[in-house]
Amino acid sequence: MWRRSRAIEQEVFADPGPAQDFRDCVTSDALFLVAEAEREQRAIGGYVVAFDAADEGEILNLAVAPAIGVTGFGRALVQQILRL
Repeated sequence: MWRRSRAIEQEVFADPGPAQDFRDCVTSDALFLVAEAEREQRAIGGYVVAFDAADEGEILNLAVAPAIGVTGFGRALVQQILRL
């Protein structure tokens, strides 16, 4: 799953970080939420990586596949990660 999410990061960001950094981030204690764009094809529409400690939180990374466009998909990811 992290590899398909990493592909979105490479497509979206002009200067994505190293693959090892991304893998370390999503396999750590951070919250890693992936959202499907189309259930039939199981295409990843976006992801968010966040860290929470006590009463604070930080979004470490968030990306939405360009094919999704401006549809509120990123907002929905943030809202969902806040519920966790």
